[in-house]
Amino acid sequence: MDVADIPGVPAWLPEHLQAEGIEELYPPQAEAVEGGVTDGANLVASVPTASGKTLIAELAMFSAITDGEGDEAGDDEGVDHAAETDGTALYIVPLRALASEKRTEFEQFEAYGLEVGVSTGNYESDGGWLGDKDVVVATSEKVDSLVRNDAPWIDDLDCVVADEVHLVDDGERGPTLEVTLAKLRKRNPDLQTVALSATIGNADALAEWLDAELVDSTWRPIDLKKGVHYGQALQFEDGSQQELRVHDNEKATAAILRDTLSSEIQDLAQVPKNKRNLIKETLDGTFDPQVEYQQSIKEEIQNLCIDPLQYDIGEEFGIFGIAITHDIGSAEDIAVRLSEDTTAFVSSSERDTLNEVAKEVQAAGNSRSVQKLSELIPTGVGFYHGKLPEKCRRRVKELANDGLLKSIVSTTSLDLDNVDNTNTFHEGGSLLVFVNSRKNAEAAARRLASTTDPLLSGDERDRLAEIAAEIRDVSDTETSDDLADAVEGGAAFHHAGLSREHRSLVEEAFQERLVKVISATPTLAAGVNTPSRRVVVRDWRRYDGTAGGMQPLSVLEVHQMMGRAGRPGLDPYGEALLLASSHDELDELFERYVWADPEPVQSKLAAEPALRTHILSTVASGFANSRAGLLDFLEATLYASQTTEGGRLETVVDEVIAYLEANDFLTREDDPDGTLRATSIGQTVSRLYLDPMSAAEMLDGLREFERTAGERSTRSPHDGERDDEPPGFEPASELVSDAGDDIGESDDTDDTPQPTAMGLYHLVSRTPDMYELYLRSGDEEEYSMEAYEREAEFLGAMPSEFEEGRFEDWLSALKTARLLEDWADEVEEGTITERYGVGPGDIRGKVETASWLLNAAERLAGEVGLDVTPAIREARVRVEHGVRAELVDLAGVRGVGRKRARRLFAAGIESREDLREADKAVVLGALRGREKTAENILTNAGHRDPSMDGVTPAAGSDELTAANGAGSGDRDGAEDEQPADQSSLGDF
Repeated sequence: MDVADIPGVPAWLPEHLQAEGIEELYPPQAEAVEGGVTDGANLVASVPTASGKTLIAELAMFSAITDGEGDEAGDDEGVDHAAETDGTALYIVPLRALASEKRTEFEQFEAYGLEVGVSTGNYESDGGWLGDKDVVVATSEKVDSLVRNDAPWIDDLDCVVADEVHLVDDGERGPTLEVTLAKLRKRNPDLQTVALSATIGNADALAEWLDAELVDSTWRPIDLKKGVHYGQALQFEDGSQQELRVHDNEKATAAILRDTLSSEIQDLAQVPKNKRNLIKETLDGTFDPQVEYQQSIKEEIQNLCIDPLQYDIGEEFGIFGIAITHDIGSAEDIAVRLSEDTTAFVSSSERDTLNEVAKEVQAAGNSRSVQKLSELIPTGVGFYHGKLPEKCRRRVKELANDGLLKSIVSTTSLDLDNVDNTNTFHEGGSLLVFVNSRKNAEAAARRLASTTDPLLSGDERDRLAEIAAEIRDVSDTETSDDLADAVEGGAAFHHAGLSREHRSLVEEAFQERLVKVISATPTLAAGVNTPSRRVVVRDWRRYDGTAGGMQPLSVLEVHQMMGRAGRPGLDPYGEALLLASSHDELDELFERYVWADPEPVQSKLAAEPALRTHILSTVASGFANSRAGLLDFLEATLYASQTTEGGRLETVVDEVIAYLEANDFLTREDDPDGTLRATSIGQTVSRLYLDPMSAAEMLDGLREFERTAGERSTRSPHDGERDDEPPGFEPASELVSDAGDDIGESDDTDDTPQPTAMGLYHLVSRTPDMYELYLRSGDEEEYSMEAYEREAEFLGAMPSEFEEGRFEDWLSALKTARLLEDWADEVEEGTITERYGVGPGDIRGKVETASWLLNAAERLAGEVGLDVTPAIREARVRVEHGVRAELVDLAGVRGVGRKRARRLFAAGIESREDLREADKAVVLGALRGREKTAENILTNAGHRDPSMDGVTPAAGSDELTAANGAGSGDRDGAEDEQPADQSSLGDF
């Protein structure tokens, strides 16, 4: 189907797609249109990765929120058509990382008047500000919380898109997505529902559940060749073979990587030089340059574009050529160097036109790339890559088609009207390797870097060194250093233990083809856009604690990993490989994965942990007010449409209602209907987005503390005090929250016992909402001793060591609490990662979850009248910022963070007020002469004159900091960039 023939969409959309080089829809997209996706029909699209699911979603959303007509707008504004919207579309994603990726994708449509909003955290908010947005991107947990908090704009939704809907099969996320879709559809019966799924075994069951049309396709824009490497060859599903030899002392994965990279170089070397580096004798007769000068340009281009680059021109096209390079930085740098020569071939009339276009481009954005492009265009050179705004990319292609640009450097093949692209060459190869653990991912990256390192160009080494430096700046940990070392060699690892900043840097470097290989745990297969020429699923078994050993991965999960192979527009096909070490394993892998169909997805809703949360929220938000009403609502779920277990759902519902009643979250009226009502505390638990069992655990612990408060010591030797200096404890009334609000009033003479930070950290660590650290070999003895030593601090009775399961869980919570205590005591991040065997991302995740749970504990304590909120508040703020009590006020200033706060404190600046009135020379000295950082911090603190012009750092500041810094020390020159807000819950 031609994009111009798509019915029901705004007029600007087909023109936008054409400007992006899309003239026809992919077959699954055309089938979706024929199924009524642009006419309000519900739709389930079960298609492979990279087969155009996002465009199906865009067609549904934009047709739903517009009237299908576009109004002309002035070209001076850079908008061809202004969108007249009268509704809201919601795009649900499973991961926060995917929300950021989709925001970037959808922001290009703001040029047509659409407004895009993204929300992934703050589960207590009703997201009122999102009501003014045309497209909202949010995680399923955030959407669930918006429904619980009665977000008014939810009633005005016209279209909801559920991405990766096959994750309803996931025991953790699935029930939330399933119940949320059921609630949205019940609240708005006319809502258009579009579900996007990987290829699964029962897509028809999802379509039946959602009353939807079904697009079930295996079509891909490029072929995917699945197979197994065994011995010295690749064995493919069609019976063909390809030699791929493994050298002595070489792992199969390294051999596949070597082959992936070297085959690209061989392909390029086989092309005649007159095809790779061709320059026209004349430029449409306008100029007749001297042969010697023309030859010098040709030689320069050869030198610049000889690596995995392509340089070609069309026979009837008035430009020197198009260079295809491997990364954004190289594209821009090469364009700058070529501009020195091409400017001589730009006529005066052409220059006038180019100058006008340059002004338009300059107005399209403030990024360095946009400004550089606007400077280059008048010289007759342009560059083209995905980080440029859509308008800039469109103008570059228009100028090229008009023959005004003499040379273009691009990171992708360009589909230009007058250029024959049959002789273009693709970017260098790349490889994704999936392994079964973080340790294996890191070890594989170290080994594979020895394969990629010798193949890197000088420019690539320089860019990778810059990225490695950014990685080291993220955190002072061994994990950060190991990742940076691998990246310098052209390899990387990727797993949930990395911080978000780490993962983002790795993904961007891989997308730019600077990093040639990533070894990853399956987190990378969950939808993040990182396609590769080849994919290797090295480990097809994974440890399963419930099974007590290694278990095979599901077919669906392996196929999701394999689907990352092949980059549309860059690769002629993708290859996805498993590894076999014997002929029997070769046969097993073909039977189990290569030739197998994915399993059907099954609802995981009918489990007590899932239903605890969702039954309370369903009653609290008014979707049901009786047992019969609950069962009626649950009939609208996938579980009800799939189950063959008669009475199973009723049994679990009755058990959950009884639990919620026993904990005073629900009441049941003594009337014929057995009317259910959420109590005040039940309403709060629902709005806080807590598992009711977590709320019950926290309330029980806090009540037990108040009951026994007179019998216990209430101050821990670990509560923010140091052996080498006075405690520096500040009353809770002086603490400032992350948002800058006063924490509250407190009577300094009040001697009411308060729980210790350790007691509170342990309390939240033993809730179901906190993923506890597991006990390693030798940990049980260490933490048993500590548990007995600090038993008086615990909020609640410690189980006996003879209660093996409960006691082990108690110790796991203690280990997690110790990590949080270390963080709040300013122990170095690297020390924590080594001590607990975790990564930087694990620390941030635990800190964010603890902050969220402590905030909930404070709210619950206040609601039931427990006099422990000051201690909870202090513990929360300390763990949010990772500081001792005396630094809380300073660390609350945006941009300060735990290390800078300690340096400022050592220089005599002890509070926000001190910082507001501080001597700028002292501040600059404490911040090690970083003028921009100092200006930003002083601005955030409200300093009357934050400018650092002419300011010299005060002498001796570094010595002061060294003498008075945190006990575990600072790595010299390192700045810990803490997020301004760590209060939102991390990825589930």
